[in-house]
Amino acid sequence: MNLYLKNKKFLQENHSYDPSLEHDACGVGLIASLDGKKSRKVVEYGIESLKAVWHRGAVDADGKSGDGAGICVEIPKDFFLEKIKDTGHNHTGENEICVGMIFLPKNEYSMQEKSKTIVEQILLENNFYIYGWRQVPVNPAVLGTTADSNRPEITQVIFKSNKTMERNDLERLLYVSRKKILKITRREQINDFYICSLSSRSIIYKGMFLAESLSDFYPDLNDKRFISRFSIFHQRFSTNTFPSWKLAQPFRCLAHNGEINTLKGNINWMKIHEQDMSSNLFEKVEDLKPVITPGNSDSAALDNVFELLVHSGKPVPLIKLMMMPDAWSKRSKILPRSHQQLFDVLNSTIEPWDGPAAICATDSKWVIAATDRNGLRPLRYSITSDNILCAGSETGMVKIPEDKITSKGRLGPGQLIAVNLKNGKIYRDKDIKDYLSKDYKKFHKQIVHLDKKVITEKEFINYHKEELRRRQYLSGYSIEDLELILHPMVENAKEAVGSMGDDTPVAVLSNHYRPISHYFRQNFSQVTNPPIDSLRENKVMSLKTRFGNLGNILDFENLTKENIYVLDSPILTNSQLKKFKNMFLNKVRVIDCTFDIKENLKNRLEQIKEESEVAVREGANHLILSDQNISANRANVPMILAVGAINSNLVRHCIRGYASINVQTSEAMDTHSFAVLIGVGATTINPYLAIDSIHQRHEKKLFGNHNFESCVERFKKSVNAGLLKIMSKMGISVLSSYRGGCNFEAVGLSRGLVADYFPGMISRISGIGIYGIEKKIKEIHSKAYQKNVIVLPIGGLYKYRKSGEDHQFQGNLIHLLQNSVGKKSYEMFKKYSDGMNNLTPTNLRDLLEFRKLREPININEVEPIEEITPRFGSGSMSHGALSAEAHETLAIGMNRIKGSSCSGEGGEDEKRSTLLKNGDSANSKVKQVASARFGVTVKYLNNCNEIEIKIAQGAKPGEGGQLPGFKVTKEIAKLRYSTPGVTLISPPPHHDIYSIEDLAQLIYDLKQVNPKARIGVKLVAATGIGTIAAGVAKAKADVILISGHSGGTGASPQTSVKYAGVPWEMGLTEVNQILTLNQLRHKVTLRTDGGIKTGRDVVIAAMMGAEEFGMGTSSLIAMGCIMVRQCHSNTCPVGVCSQDKKLREKFTGTPEKVVNFFSFVAMEVREILASLGFKSLKEVIGRTDLLHQVSRGSPNLDDLDLNPLLVQTNPGKNKMYSERNFINPVPDNSIDEKTWADIKDHLKNKEKISHNCNVKNTDRAVGTKLSHYLFKNFKDSLPNNILNLNLTGSAGQSLGAFLSKSIKINLSGDANDYVGKGLSGGTIVVSPSKFNKFKTSENTIIGNTVLYGATSGKLFAAGKAGERFAVRNSGGISVVEGCDANGCEYMTGGEVVILGNVGDNFAAGMTGGIAFVYDPKNIFENYVNPNSVIWQKPETKYWKDRLKILLEEYDFETKSKISENILKNFSKEVENFKQVCPIEMLDKLKNPVSLKDIKKQVI
Repeated sequence: MNLYLKNKKFLQENHSYDPSLEHDACGVGLIASLDGKKSRKVVEYGIESLKAVWHRGAVDADGKSGDGAGICVEIPKDFFLEKIKDTGHNHTGENEICVGMIFLPKNEYSMQEKSKTIVEQILLENNFYIYGWRQVPVNPAVLGTTADSNRPEITQVIFKSNKTMERNDLERLLYVSRKKILKITRREQINDFYICSLSSRSIIYKGMFLAESLSDFYPDLNDKRFISRFSIFHQRFSTNTFPSWKLAQPFRCLAHNGEINTLKGNINWMKIHEQDMSSNLFEKVEDLKPVITPGNSDSAALDNVFELLVHSGKPVPLIKLMMMPDAWSKRSKILPRSHQQLFDVLNSTIEPWDGPAAICATDSKWVIAATDRNGLRPLRYSITSDNILCAGSETGMVKIPEDKITSKGRLGPGQLIAVNLKNGKIYRDKDIKDYLSKDYKKFHKQIVHLDKKVITEKEFINYHKEELRRRQYLSGYSIEDLELILHPMVENAKEAVGSMGDDTPVAVLSNHYRPISHYFRQNFSQVTNPPIDSLRENKVMSLKTRFGNLGNILDFENLTKENIYVLDSPILTNSQLKKFKNMFLNKVRVIDCTFDIKENLKNRLEQIKEESEVAVREGANHLILSDQNISANRANVPMILAVGAINSNLVRHCIRGYASINVQTSEAMDTHSFAVLIGVGATTINPYLAIDSIHQRHEKKLFGNHNFESCVERFKKSVNAGLLKIMSKMGISVLSSYRGGCNFEAVGLSRGLVADYFPGMISRISGIGIYGIEKKIKEIHSKAYQKNVIVLPIGGLYKYRKSGEDHQFQGNLIHLLQNSVGKKSYEMFKKYSDGMNNLTPTNLRDLLEFRKLREPININEVEPIEEITPRFGSGSMSHGALSAEAHETLAIGMNRIKGSSCSGEGGEDEKRSTLLKNGDSANSKVKQVASARFGVTVKYLNNCNEIEIKIAQGAKPGEGGQLPGFKVTKEIAKLRYSTPGVTLISPPPHHDIYSIEDLAQLIYDLKQVNPKARIGVKLVAATGIGTIAAGVAKAKADVILISGHSGGTGASPQTSVKYAGVPWEMGLTEVNQILTLNQLRHKVTLRTDGGIKTGRDVVIAAMMGAEEFGMGTSSLIAMGCIMVRQCHSNTCPVGVCSQDKKLREKFTGTPEKVVNFFSFVAMEVREILASLGFKSLKEVIGRTDLLHQVSRGSPNLDDLDLNPLLVQTNPGKNKMYSERNFINPVPDNSIDEKTWADIKDHLKNKEKISHNCNVKNTDRAVGTKLSHYLFKNFKDSLPNNILNLNLTGSAGQSLGAFLSKSIKINLSGDANDYVGKGLSGGTIVVSPSKFNKFKTSENTIIGNTVLYGATSGKLFAAGKAGERFAVRNSGGISVVEGCDANGCEYMTGGEVVILGNVGDNFAAGMTGGIAFVYDPKNIFENYVNPNSVIWQKPETKYWKDRLKILLEEYDFETKSKISENILKNFSKEVENFKQVCPIEMLDKLKNPVSLKDIKKQVI
């Protein structure tokens, strides 16, 4: 513990670690009485349920310390009456017993007494009578060493009010009292003091034990007098190992499983809301501030605001809708108008707390279970005949006889289920929203939607010709920007696309002028929370922008006093801004954002802050920041600095909520620049210079037949789409929560500047300050106003151009490298290497040199090349991105040197696992599992030494991608289980890798399907990656790959290539430091890639913590790539990245060239090691003390502080690296192991076998290990369904994952998420227990993300499925009785029949396969995403017969009443079906869906 605290403090002092970046995930749930009566059963069920989600938490190395678990129940009066007697008192009268559950500092008696004194002082001041303190009985024997060493003293204070109070008033007084106590203890710096609960209604027992130890640690909970109407429970999985008792949940109102992606923005906006808070219910509102306790986790912050709103008199169901609203603005077809109006009102009062979430919450009057707008955390529930509601992350948490269950369901996106505890009445989602919307209809009249009043028409320009050109120059525009960025945004109405990554300097290292926005690196989601698909799931996203006083969140009555204005987009054209000014004429104040070139930029920023503050205090509601006043004597203030300065200043002075900040700027052109402005606080943006530049090109007839207004609208559409994309990468759905959140990392801006203007944003390596920026502005201003400035700079940021931005892969160096590997000339390679190393600084590592602490040694003493090359990899590139020839050549070359090639996410021909005649192997040693799951089968996963889970890609983190139809050849289609010529979509990773516990489950699944393979996880360097990596290590990964932002890609938006992620040097060092901090470093292998080109790069990466090294782009160049950067167009002139047969013939790469390149790099590594006095690469791993920063003679570079990268964490007794090929063990799959032991001898005779067993929710991936055993022992020789595995109960996650064709699973009961994931030919039948009495079509039987990536096999389920049913299905056949949102998403093959309702956004991104949906009410069209599919009644005999065959098989397997009734009258019922077919498949089906030519009609 002492070592941990010492290391943590050291890292924080050196800007290497920020505790605010810690994350967690978990299992959550509630039990509630539906008869309004307290019972012991409710408490016991809660404890039992918590024990059943142990696998959703993490365990420390000591085997006993958990990340946190707890339970919240009502205060048991009889129990505490006895405890009051123990104090020598009797509780008399009607006043309620109050109990505080308190953690005190351990082993510090004086601090304990001081804490108690503070508590007593505040309680006495508020007229409470204190009965006494009680030391809570605990059993420390169940704790691990880690948790016990950090255990607080756990006490209870028992008291009552001296005066009779209404219960709500009493709870409100207790809330205020607790806030006062915590303020004092923070001021007195009593660090380990924490109040779990202080209430007359509820009490919380929690701690850092394993979930199963809750009632063992707290014997109180075993007392039969502990009765309650509800119990809320929680099990935590933290990405930071070291325990924190106070961060265990539940918190005071809620338990939360998820991640608040908008936390930074929410905290900032909450400070703004504090400015206008008032309520008659509180004597002094100042006592409530700060609402959010500094340093809180995201869940605790959510609870802080939730609790405030509870005590302001709002019911818990309403608070959920305020803070976590439905996605409502684009769902008018399926949401009642009253619900839309309700959300419109709530959206105008507070910003959504956006992100994946399942919450259980209570105010002791209501109890609710609810999900976020996207439904990205599971919540299942059951209702029993004895009036109990059981809800939680999984089904089967409580053992309830099936004959007692009256209903089984689940909560979809944005849904909630609520119980009024007083009468026990249960409200389903629609009921509670109907109930609440009645009271808020009156407020909707005050909301004014501006889009009809502020329309784009008669668009005009501000500048043209020479003045336009000068302003373009001043704003950093280049010819390349206009041609490659602006032009496609107008012509195609979407962002420009590029490829092959980024080999230019980060902004601070550039010798050219770079706008301030280039120093901002976009954050993105990975592991702990998922990104969103802004294209296919656009309905959940919104750019709605509101104006006007934000109002008082404690009292809604003020909403009727003045109008609230709303725009659908924050982008204003020139004509729109003019209308905006006219509309708010008297409330607008224009702020001049220019400064006299003889003056000081910092002084002008201070003046701008003051002018804005005065304007708002004088009543201005709309500030317009304008840089139009540029002249020969005045330069522009960088608008990002101006917005940041004004926003932070208004927040600081508590007046930000009274005014909007609108920007009229010359600097915004690409979507990244817009995102930065909004991210630092802008309300709207008018990009007047970009619009004028569009007019300049329009005059030249460069946009075809589009008129100027149309061009501007197309540009605006592109910006809107780009903003959605950038938000979606972070998993943020709503602009109002993104605004002001500063969701970036500064790379190269000084810490002082960031602290002044962008508080909360991280700037680890510091950099250029305000005076350096001023100098650059004045230099460019001087040049702009020299005579004869006519031509803009050439650019060169996106493609190499002479006199433009520097690139590392220059033509002469590419030529040198290719010649060296072709001629096997190490001497020539050294020229290439020296050329690379002597370029002007491009990477952060270029500012480092080796520190020679030892005498050089003879190179013969250094480990041989053969020991070094196995550490090398060739990156993760799919057959699809690469040609077959390039992909196989790379694999052969890497296998020759015992290195690693990776299949990428495109599948791989199993023939490549067979040795070639010359002994070579073309088999990729690493097989990738990515979001698309193309070709991922049990065979694929067993033909490798390592399986890599791709979470993100360096060049486009947080995004998916797509392989256009023209690149999907027969060869590619076969590998990916799709159709030639049909587009294939790789979705963002938001299916089974969208949280840390789900990633842990996938790792578990893969360790079942191939126990001998290392499991790796690919991450991208970014802010906070260290704590994410800690979570990945705790999830039992064996390898963690840290990709830098500069890695290559086949296609990506240019703004992602340039501005997302950070250099691997920053990510790798942070990961190494945090893993070492948490004593996890020796348990995982660290790998890095992203622009590694030479032996010097490899050695530096090793010193920063890496053990293995990827060189993807360099290996392609070695095979012949010439970096023309047109991979996405299928026109690669050298056949490396093309599927065009003629172009592929031009491929000249050979395995020898690959071998030569990596051997040369290894030779150079040996030379460097010898010069430093080391005999092996292993000796320098993690040795950042062997590096030091050097001056390159440039003031900008000297401002950088690379010390945070070089800080070393003390590993204690652990090694600074992992032993080679170490595999972390996971718990046994007991059902599969026992089954295999029982049947393996019988299978030799190929006799059919049945095996029966009971199954629980903790039995995960049943059938997966069996599939591995069958493949390894029998390959494909066993017949289909030879093994019948008959299960009874509630199956855990991943039932039948990667199930092989020889296995059939029959489950009587229900199952959790991921049923049939990667189904590989097996059959799964899920039917309700014969004791169930409910209607199957109205009840959930299988969870979310079922049939994900299935390639073949069958799934029949007699009940409803959850979200994302059949997502990315590419060959599975399935029949179910209903599904929730995003069904058949990204489907590319197979057949699906749904005998019930579907959720919203059905068939989004579906490009293959066929679906039938039973639609007797004719409502299907309201739920389908029409962008990629058509739907109609089944028309042809073939498809009607095919539907009947599927129904007959389903009926035989499940005995479903629905299928029975349909089949009885099939000729009539077939008319009630909708057949759904992808548009791209209409002319490719062997059996057309219609006799008409539908495709022509669609097109």
